[in-house]
Amino acid sequence: MSEHDNALRQQLRRALADEAPAPPFARVWAAAEAGAMARRPPRRRLLLVAMATPVVIVALVLLARPAGQPAKTTPATAAALVDWRPATDFLLATPGGELLSEVPRLGVD
Repeated sequence: MSEHDNALRQQLRRALADEAPAPPFARVWAAAEAGAMARRPPRRRLLLVAMATPVVIVALVLLARPAGQPAKTTPATAAALVDWRPATDFLLATPGGELLSEVPRLGVD
C-alpha cells in the first residue's frame, strides 16, 4: 500500500468519526408527513381557484374581442389573400420534384 492509501484511510476514519449517528427512519418519516400536511393548501381554496379560472378566461376573451362590426373584406383584400405566398415556400420545392408530379408510363418508348 502506498502513502496515499494510508492518508486516504485516515481522512475517511476522521470524517466518519465526526458524523453523528443517523436518526431512526420512523422519526424522519413522521416529520416528513407532518411537514407535507402543513404545506397542503386547503381544499376550499383549490375549489375556489378551479371555479374562478373559467370565469376569468371567459371575461378576458370577451374584453379582448374588438367592439363593433368586424372589418368587411373587399375584393382587393380577398385577392391579396389568395395570391399570398409564404416566404419559405421555396423550401417545399425539392430536387427531383418534377419526377413525382407525373405518373410514369411503363412499356412506352
